[in-house]
Amino acid sequence: MSRAYVLASTIPLTGIDNIDVTTNGYKWYFPAGEPRVLNWSVSSSLWAHPILQSTETQDDFKRVFGNIAEFINIQFNFVGYIDRAN
Repeated sequence: MSRAYVLASTIPLTGIDNIDVTTNGYKWYFPAGEPRVLNWSVSSSLWAHPILQSTETQDDFKRVFGNIAEFINIQFNFVGYIDRAN
């Protein structure tokens, strides 16, 4: 199964500050015919901030991604909390 990956080229600037501040950066590429699903997690770090383990925080992220998914053709799949991301 093919997976989405980040393209090396960035999204070009439009010259409109209110748009560029939210869209400038890298973009995901989904191979033709493949599901448009992005897996995501909430991960710890060297600082192990406890709020990231909170189901309330994770639910907040789920709501954010759910709101985004209403406007674009992508599904977001929460894969859980990862204790330490290296």
